[in-house]
Amino acid sequence: MGRGYGYSRYSGQLTRQGAADLAKRTAAELSRYKAQSAKDAQAAIDAATKQQQSYQQQLQATASRTQSDIAKQLQIVQNEKSAVSKMTQEYTAMLTAEADRKTKADEAARVAAATSAANQSRQGQTSNLQIQPASGTSKTAGTQPFKRRQLQFNPQTYGAVASTKSGTLNI
Repeated sequence: MGRGYGYSRYSGQLTRQGAADLAKRTAAELSRYKAQSAKDAQAAIDAATKQQQSYQQQLQATASRTQSDIAKQLQIVQNEKSAVSKMTQEYTAMLTAEADRKTKADEAARVAAATSAANQSRQGQTSNLQIQPASGTSKTAGTQPFKRRQLQFNPQTYGAVASTKSGTLNI
């Protein structure tokens, strides 16, 4: 049995006026409940939207950092590739230069060997050329006795008297 507002004091039953008041109160509470639940739902939606936006921002920031890190790593790999490629090119150039130097050295050695062989083959063929004196000179060298010739002095030139028999001069 109900007691309180809208109930009859004597019978304990709900009066008409009480029922109408109860209906109004229930409708007012229901509308307040609906309004509050709509506010709560909108707040929950707003909170979920904010949280979802926050998660999306975090995801985008993580993706940006990851892309940045990947780009840096890719740049490092490309630089290393470039360095390896450059080193390979330098090594190939060095090998080519070394092969050229070896070819030139082999050619020079071949020419030197051919020259040496030609010189050795001509070594036994020395010429028989000798420096000879003129045909009118004697073939003896050194201090052979000189032939003495007699001096004939012209007395007019030297002012001395020459003896014709002995070949001596009288001064």
